[in-house]
Amino acid sequence: MSYKNFILLLAGLLLANGLINNGFSQNSTDEYIFPDVNRKFIIVGATQSGERKLTGKEMAPTDTLAALVLADITLPFNWQMVRMSQCARNLVKNTDGPNMLFLSKNEGGFPRTGIWLTDIEGKEIHYPDLAFVDLVLDKNRIAQGDLSIYTHELGHVMMGLILGGTLEKLKLDRSPKQHVSMGVTDYLTAFNEGWGVHFQRLAYDQTEKYRKAFDDKLTPDRSMSLVWHSGMDEYLRLNYVKDNGYIYEKLIQAGTMTDSLEPEQRILLDHTSPAFDHTRIKNAQQMLSCEGVLATLFYQINIDQKLALNYLNTDFYTPFLVKPIPAGISPEQIFSPIENMMIKNFQVWNQMKNLTITGSPLIPWIEEWCRQFPDDRDEILKQFIQLTKGVTVSPELARLTEKINYLGQIGEYQEFKSSLPQYQDLVKKLVESCKSDIESLGANIGPELWVRSKSVKIRRALWMPEPKTPLAVNLNTASLPEIEAFMDKSKAWEFIQKRREIGYFTSLEQVKQLGFTINRN
Repeated sequence: MSYKNFILLLAGLLLANGLINNGFSQNSTDEYIFPDVNRKFIIVGATQSGERKLTGKEMAPTDTLAALVLADITLPFNWQMVRMSQCARNLVKNTDGPNMLFLSKNEGGFPRTGIWLTDIEGKEIHYPDLAFVDLVLDKNRIAQGDLSIYTHELGHVMMGLILGGTLEKLKLDRSPKQHVSMGVTDYLTAFNEGWGVHFQRLAYDQTEKYRKAFDDKLTPDRSMSLVWHSGMDEYLRLNYVKDNGYIYEKLIQAGTMTDSLEPEQRILLDHTSPAFDHTRIKNAQQMLSCEGVLATLFYQINIDQKLALNYLNTDFYTPFLVKPIPAGISPEQIFSPIENMMIKNFQVWNQMKNLTITGSPLIPWIEEWCRQFPDDRDEILKQFIQLTKGVTVSPELARLTEKINYLGQIGEYQEFKSSLPQYQDLVKKLVESCKSDIESLGANIGPELWVRSKSVKIRRALWMPEPKTPLAVNLNTASLPEIEAFMDKSKAWEFIQKRREIGYFTSLEQVKQLGFTINRN
């Protein structure tokens, strides 16, 4: 059979099973979610766009590329997330236009808003508020599993629909460094990107095609692909999110090559290094500014079965639907457990719009979850404390964890074993503390102390030497190479050690009183 005939056969099967065009049904309950069950999802190819005007043309379901894309979109996990994106749209009353995937030549993946769309009948319609994902795809990319990134970008679409405007208005400083899963940037970047990253592990868990595509990269003849930054980052996004590996500080880079680097290169090397020291746990601000840590929290909480199987009463789901759930049908019949967790996230985000957020959005996210879903409170607090080693509440558990990790690495069995009950008792103590006073969740988070260098500049994209922007760091999260941009090396090391000793600096004045002069030239 020729490739063209195969694609036509595939498209025919999709049509016959109602997966595209007038059905596209992956779930018999889609009628409660989609305003138009005959037009739930389309593929759009980019056309010539004028300045600030994104244009595209709807592709026929029988088009070779469209059929391949639709086959991936209708994989169970992808389709569940399309349903959830529509639920987010229903909540904010943004229901004009179909869900769509925009195929362009913009390398990477992007959440977009607004398009001039030419539909299948040749009619041009302007959808100024339509939110969608922009990807570059061809048959080879689809075959090698590149659509595994789709739900990552769709996650950004969901968050943008509900919480985007709120996050944009927050008066929080931003790091000039490119976001990477293993790096520390700032609160907003970490919250937004961490949410997107956690979908990559979810897609890996639930889709055999994507697991195989990634695992194929681990064979000896392809292993060097993991040395390239994006390959390394993907590896960490899948494995460290599962294993909670991002909570540790980086190993300090040393050696002939490292010592001879210019400040920018040393900073970038530390920022992108995949080498973590399990005897040093990040402080609270570093954790909340690391997208890998937040991706881990989102992932572990969203797959928690105690939380996922805790459904609400039927009326709770009405704002997310186009018609109420009728008598005799339960929410469990409409939403899978992971969908139930997404709906809960949406509810929390929607309530966060009414809060005054002055620091990391993650803490209000946890606090609001406990308020909205009191039956979830004990479990989500336990998860949060265990995953972060309680560092936002108190330094006790983190210091004990460092000790236990050290003992485990060197094989000191008796002391290792005797420390474990103390660890469990501390977890319980911190959970109880937060249950009785939810505001204690942030008791050990220091202030942001941002400073900017006039002489040291950092590239905005790792693979592009230009453009560059002045280095800006938060003194309570900055790494040793970053601090060295503001003081000599011996003093920088003393600065890092003092911060670790006291937990965080309370002000720039305290930094000065402790004998550290910040040179911004």
